[in-house]
Amino acid sequence: MWAKFGHLPFCFSAFLAVFIFFFELPESQASRFHVKTTGTRLSGPSIPNDWSDGNCYSAIYPACRMVAPQDSVLLFRETHELGQAVEIPKFLGNQDLDFNFSDVSLVLSTLGRVLVNGDFPHLMVRGISFESDGENSSYAALELKNIGGQLEQAFIHSCSFTNLQGSDSNSELAGGGAAIRADGEGNNAYLEIRDCHFENNRCSGGGGAVFFGDNYEVFISDTDFINNLSDIGFQQHDGRGGAIYLKSQNVRSDLTIVDCNLDRNKSRGPGGAISIEDGSLVLISTDILNSRSAFGATTNWAAGAGLFMRGTGGHDQAISLEMRGCNVSGNRGDLSSVDSTGDGGGVLVKGISGHMVDVVVAECSFDSNFNAQGAGLYIGRFTNGEVGRCSFRNNTARNHGGGSFKGGAFSENLGETVVYSYCEFVGNRAGYTIDGIETNYGGRGGAFMTRLNPRAFFFNCTFLDNYTGLTTGVSDAIFMGLDNGVFDDDLKRCRLINCLFYGETGQDQQIDMYENAFGLVTHCAFEEGQFLCPGVETVETVILDGNPCTSLTDINLVSGSSCIDSGLLVDLYEDLVGDVVPQGDGPDIGAREYSGPPSPVAQDLEIPLGSIHSARVWPNPFNPRVQIGFNLESSIRIEVTVYDIRGAVVKHLFSGSLPAGPHEFHWDGSDETGRSVASGSYRSVISGNGRQIRTRMTLIR
Repeated sequence: MWAKFGHLPFCFSAFLAVFIFFFELPESQASRFHVKTTGTRLSGPSIPNDWSDGNCYSAIYPACRMVAPQDSVLLFRETHELGQAVEIPKFLGNQDLDFNFSDVSLVLSTLGRVLVNGDFPHLMVRGISFESDGENSSYAALELKNIGGQLEQAFIHSCSFTNLQGSDSNSELAGGGAAIRADGEGNNAYLEIRDCHFENNRCSGGGGAVFFGDNYEVFISDTDFINNLSDIGFQQHDGRGGAIYLKSQNVRSDLTIVDCNLDRNKSRGPGGAISIEDGSLVLISTDILNSRSAFGATTNWAAGAGLFMRGTGGHDQAISLEMRGCNVSGNRGDLSSVDSTGDGGGVLVKGISGHMVDVVVAECSFDSNFNAQGAGLYIGRFTNGEVGRCSFRNNTARNHGGGSFKGGAFSENLGETVVYSYCEFVGNRAGYTIDGIETNYGGRGGAFMTRLNPRAFFFNCTFLDNYTGLTTGVSDAIFMGLDNGVFDDDLKRCRLINCLFYGETGQDQQIDMYENAFGLVTHCAFEEGQFLCPGVETVETVILDGNPCTSLTDINLVSGSSCIDSGLLVDLYEDLVGDVVPQGDGPDIGAREYSGPPSPVAQDLEIPLGSIHSARVWPNPFNPRVQIGFNLESSIRIEVTVYDIRGAVVKHLFSGSLPAGPHEFHWDGSDETGRSVASGSYRSVISGNGRQIRTRMTLIR
């Protein structure tokens, strides 16, 4: 029942796929065709490494007319124009076969696009900058049709897609994806997008930058999606997935996103950054920031301002959401006059009757998100899941459930449960506008709200300074809606174990609930009179006479707190920051185990934010040696560690005290045993006093 989130399996299959770089062409019959704007060649393959005019074609289109499916087309370092559709063969890359998309620009006109029909099983597009000539196009810049199902693997590496605009269309599918569209039946093709950049793309329909249809396995890593827009399509709310839209109509597609940055993306409908329908999603170490749903639109559907994910029953395959180590912050729904249609400021996920969705959210941060309900994380109906070691801070719901929300206005589904373990809820509020003005809607559950059924279990969670409106709000921390029913079955009731509640604002009533709403409340900490639930007897309650934590925003317990060693021992776990539980004679109440007062050395090392700065790695990409440099404003104890994209430690480079000034360390691409690691993306992490600077770096062997 209680998952150990620090050790849940890292389950996505994209890494099982073969990773192919195509530095050389293995087929003996393969030829290369060079393209240069001053070229004069009219027929036949080019001589490798010869970029003289006579050995180059003048444009992509005549070159592609000459190639066989196994051949490759390379572009000279300059700007190329494409005014029509061309079908590319196995490889389209820049002159040097390198990973620098600034070398080659491909400017597309209204009809210009690169089309892949799947005539050859492997495809590589590398080191190309795709741009628009300023006109709207009816197509994606790069379109994968997979006609005949021949395409098995497609790799899009180190490409840039900027300022591309897709025109309106009479269908959502035809209008989606200004940069990349993989529609139709993918036949389980593997599509990899790595080290790419998508910025200022705009498309009518779903997916401002990219769109994926049925039966694809998509892996995206180390890629930025900045300020992309999904505009209004043929129906008013079809503008969904400001950056990414995956829609599985008949056969499930699976999407994995690792180490990516999505910032300032917008949609006219739901899913300001990402929209997933009837597909599965794995999201690892990724930022979803400052997204907007229902942006500037008359639609009332502002759901999932950061991520919108739902099952509609379009097929019978199970779907799931897995999020680990993600930062979901500053996302907001633009609410219209119908203020209740914005579920999920950061994330919304929900299923449909007969199609339950499994959800795992671990070690994620939800901060300063806004929407009508469930401003941080909204886990809707027909979902079971686990939320572990997560932070919910400063989220605002105009109506209910400032930090998180479980449920929806549908019929009962007995036993439907989400478990929250070792989570913090700090400074969340319900019943307020984004500008902090109290509404008259009657905000309920400053930190969390659920309906009569489904239910939520909370284990070792800390609730500090959450609040609802002063006049009409109910329950600063947790509220459970009645929905014209009664809590007459334990499968409807919530549970609280080892949870801490404290705060001094709003209603100053942590829990004000209907009769028999809880099945179990044990070993929790409240101030006197702040738990009101008729028919429920609390067990081993700790009565607080003041804040047991160091402040209203810091969940660390103070020395001598009555919450220390007072919890119920359920199993061995790791707390919010990864410390093993228990540290003392028993587990503590709350999300953070007390491990003793800071040592004198640690106190001396306490530094202001920003003492570590100017971190950089070079060269990047590298082979096999990379320099990691940074400046210190003051003397501090630090650690320098290399991690892989799964978050596993590859090598510890340094641990100790350093003086103020510049410092450099190098990594030679080896692990702790001295063995060379494989090509791929890694992260250097510089840590000091609980603060980190992380930098991506790519090893290419």
